[in-house]
Amino acid sequence: MKILEWNINKRTRTSLVEPFVCERILSQEADIICLVEYTEDLKIKNTLEESYWFFESANSSGNQILLAVKKSFVMERPVIVRDYDEYNCYNFLHIKIKTLNEKELSVLGVRLLTSTGKNRIDAEKQTPPLNKYLKSIHEPFLCAGDFNIREYRMSYWFPDYRTQEIEPGNEQIEESSYFFPKNNREPYIETFGILDHILTGKDLRVSAKYNWDFVNDHDIYPSKSGLRKGCYWNIAPGFPDHAMLIANVSAVYEKPHADRETDC
Repeated sequence: MKILEWNINKRTRTSLVEPFVCERILSQEADIICLVEYTEDLKIKNTLEESYWFFESANSSGNQILLAVKKSFVMERPVIVRDYDEYNCYNFLHIKIKTLNEKELSVLGVRLLTSTGKNRIDAEKQTPPLNKYLKSIHEPFLCAGDFNIREYRMSYWFPDYRTQEIEPGNEQIEESSYFFPKNNREPYIETFGILDHILTGKDLRVSAKYNWDFVNDHDIYPSKSGLRKGCYWNIAPGFPDHAMLIANVSAVYEKPHADRETDC
C-alpha cells in the first residue's frame, strides 16, 4: 500500500488551501492519506469525495486530523474507532479498515502538540498515553503524523515499534521533512530535520521519502534548488511548510533463520 502524510500548516485557520495543495494530494494516488495541522476544508473534501472515504477528528484544540482511504482499496466503508484528542498531548484520529484481502488494519493520524519556549513539546508527558493506546491495538496498525520528535529520538520514546526507513536522496532536503528557522525575528533556515514519521508494529515495514516538489507551485516559497541553510523561510498559514511524506508499506513474516517480506 502507498501512504501520503502531510502537515499542511493551517495553524487553526479556517481559510481554504490553495489549489496546488489539492492537486498534489490527488496526484500521489495514495491508498491512505493523513493530513495534520488541518482544519475543515471544502476544497480538500471536494477533491477527495469521488475516490476516497474521508474522516475528520473533532476540533477541540483548533487543529484536526484528516484520514482518507481509497475506496478501491477497501471492502467496505472504514469505521471510526476514536476521533478526539488526548487532552494537552496530541491531535488524534483512529479508523479501522478491511482491505480487499479481508485483512483488518488500524490507521491512526497524530500530531503531538507544541508549546512555546525552548522545549516545544514535553515528550515525557505526551508519549506515554500514545504508547498505552498503541498497546491496546491487536491488529496491524499504521500511525502517521507530525510527532514533533526528531528521528534519532523516536526509538527512545517508542521502543516497541518500528519507524520508517528513509530512502537515500540526491539532496539533503530529500531526507528531511522540516526546516528549522533560527527564530521569529530571523526567519532563516538554521537546520534540517525529520519530524514526520510513520510508526508501526513489528509486522509492517515502511520505506519512505520526503518530497518538496510542491515549493515550485507557488511564489511564496524559495525555489527547491535554493532550499538550504541560511535561506529565508517564513511560510504563511495555509501553505504547507513540511515535506510530503510518501511511503510504501510491506508486511514482514518472521520465520526461523529468515525474514520474508511481501507487499501489502
